[in-house]
Amino acid sequence: MLAGYSDDVRKTVMRLRKIVRTTLPESAETVTRNNKFIRYSIIDGDQRHFCIYIAPAERDIRIGIDSGKLLSGVHALDAPSGNRIRHIAIRAGGAIPVKAVQTLLVEAAIHLLLRKALAAGT
Repeated sequence: MLAGYSDDVRKTVMRLRKIVRTTLPESAETVTRNNKFIRYSIIDGDQRHFCIYIAPAERDIRIGIDSGKLLSGVHALDAPSGNRIRHIAIRAGGAIPVKAVQTLLVEAAIHLLLRKALAAGT
């Protein structure tokens, strides 16, 4: 998946994957069919709910957060707005604001599970 990207992009994606896997160890990781995204879903019983993705690009890596506009942690990062999914750009080879990203991941997972529980009426 990362073969066509620079070393900086590959290393940054791998660092982000490690942050996601240590922050949300119960999440399920999949690579999309077109090999452009690494998706993470929260497992709730026998269902998987999309939560975030990592998308490498030429100069940066985007983290996409489902319902990210509703999360307070996004505002601590220099993040461009999206409609439903909020995209955060991390410069390839640059510093990753680990604590801010971890906070955002946890908040996104909690928000997702609460939204699903409310929709189910539980």
